[in-house]
Amino acid sequence: MKKLLFITGLCLQTMIIPSFGQGCSDAGFCSIGALKDNGAASEQTYNASLAIGVGLGMGLEATSSITSYLEYNHAITSKWNLGAKITGGLYDGDLGSNAGPGDLYLSGSYLPKSKGNHKFSFLASLKAPLSTSDAKSDKDIPLPMEYQSSLGTLDFIGGISYLYKNKWEISTGFQLPLSGANENEFLRFPSDSIKGDFNSTREFERADDVLIRAGYKLKFMDNKLLLKPNILAIYHLAEDSYSDIFNQRRKIENSDGLTLNAGIMITRIFKNNHQLEVIAAAPLVVREERPDGLTRSFVFNVQYQIPLFKSKK
Repeated sequence: MKKLLFITGLCLQTMIIPSFGQGCSDAGFCSIGALKDNGAASEQTYNASLAIGVGLGMGLEATSSITSYLEYNHAITSKWNLGAKITGGLYDGDLGSNAGPGDLYLSGSYLPKSKGNHKFSFLASLKAPLSTSDAKSDKDIPLPMEYQSSLGTLDFIGGISYLYKNKWEISTGFQLPLSGANENEFLRFPSDSIKGDFNSTREFERADDVLIRAGYKLKFMDNKLLLKPNILAIYHLAEDSYSDIFNQRRKIENSDGLTLNAGIMITRIFKNNHQLEVIAAAPLVVREERPDGLTRSFVFNVQYQIPLFKSKK
């Protein structure tokens, strides 16, 4: 238990670094399917699970966010899984507030037969927007992406996860926007000091992302309490762009580059195979400009999962 308290305290101490980074769970591609494994192993096997989660975050210019999601996963066979996830959010700050649906994720994962200490899983997913990212304030002023409940684009997500000895985990993935620019209308002019550090994002077009995450699983209380500290690197492959007042595409300088996050996942497994999961994360390295609205000084998420449809032995 002393070991657990020391590692948890060390990770949480890292979380209070006063910087801002990409909130990975908002982008979506590191919080679904094979790319988000809490390492929990159940005494009984179930064909499906239902999870509900709530997340808290603090973004650019003290913009606060409360996000929620409902996720369903179903094992079609011992190797193939299908999943669906729906999200929503509430955002509030100096420019106004917004609440609305986020995105719908439809995913499939493949888990080939493990060979000794080596396990692989593969993920493919589509993320479809449930809002158009054009929310406005109560004064009918367009809001920046920080206040939007969705990126407003159709994305393809793919990834691979590798697990060694059921302890060491390495995941890698990518997210490709397929639908081009969204419908955001926010423009910032030099005289608009009230708009703070927000970038112009009118008809915002976001570049591709790749990620790699490494984590280590620690087990306590006869495998009923799991702890997984991890490091997550996200690389934004190119600069984002927007459409100016003359409908000319403009690159957002320094919006490409690396974000490095430190995180910790704690999972408690109960006798009925219900699971309570807590995730906390914060940035270590950030991109200079982050116009996509995914800036977070910290992310805190709580999820409760219940098993469904016990499989026949």
